[in-house]
Amino acid sequence: GNGPHPVHIYLHGGYWRAQDKSNYAFIAGMLVRHGITAVIMNYELCPASTLDQVAESALAGVEWVTTNIARYGGDATAISLSGHSAGAHLVAEVLATDWAARGVDPSCFVGAVAVSGIYDPAPAMLTTVNAQLQLTPQIIENRNVETRTPLVHCPVAVMVGGDEPW
Repeated sequence: GNGPHPVHIYLHGGYWRAQDKSNYAFIAGMLVRHGITAVIMNYELCPASTLDQVAESALAGVEWVTTNIARYGGDATAISLSGHSAGAHLVAEVLATDWAARGVDPSCFVGAVAVSGIYDPAPAMLTTVNAQLQLTPQIIENRNVETRTPLVHCPVAVMVGGDEPW
């Protein structure tokens, strides 16, 4: 329909190494029915990319949305985000990014929901998953959003299931 419509970006989980946006296409249907332009986004995955590259590709995708979504009827001044697991980590990366330095007005981000996020990748280095993640102390330091100050100021809901591992 006629826009501009609020925009929602969803970042899938998969421990930074699995899944695809097509597995989450159902989310778009729920949002579009409510007049929201939905972006279900992919990003680079490990082991073909490092976690630094995974995060940078997600940030590049979000940046693309901020500068191009108006062509698709979206309101580039009203972007919300959500993500699950690794996707929640990437939502936190968005919130901890200096968007002004990238030429994007950070006030375009109006809200975020992070579900069951892996905000500190250090524990993953101690699991068998690290064979694919190939985490190093430097990558962990770069991507630990628990230690970084959020630079985007918007409402954020952080959720976790009661029976999930720490």
